[in-house]
Amino acid sequence: DVDTTDREQLYVVRITPKAYAIGKCIGEIGLEQVEEVSITAIKRNDIRVPEPGPETEIKVGDVFVLYGPPPALEEAENLLLNGRD
Repeated sequence: DVDTTDREQLYVVRITPKAYAIGKCIGEIGLEQVEEVSITAIKRNDIRVPEPGPETEIKVGDVFVLYGPPPALEEAENLLLNGRD
């Protein structure tokens, strides 16, 4: 068996109505500081926004398409939905 726990992959995070990140910009929450994770796109109202910048405001229903290893993706998802502890 091949160990795939650290293999980079695509991962989707949907911004729910109670998510921490709503109304904040990507740069404001520090998502780009999560090492090894890149935001490949955001899907908003069925429109794909490729490589959104730090000034992009996060809205309910946004779907983030992230790329990176699973532990870092989990950290990024937690940041989007719950903020920093």
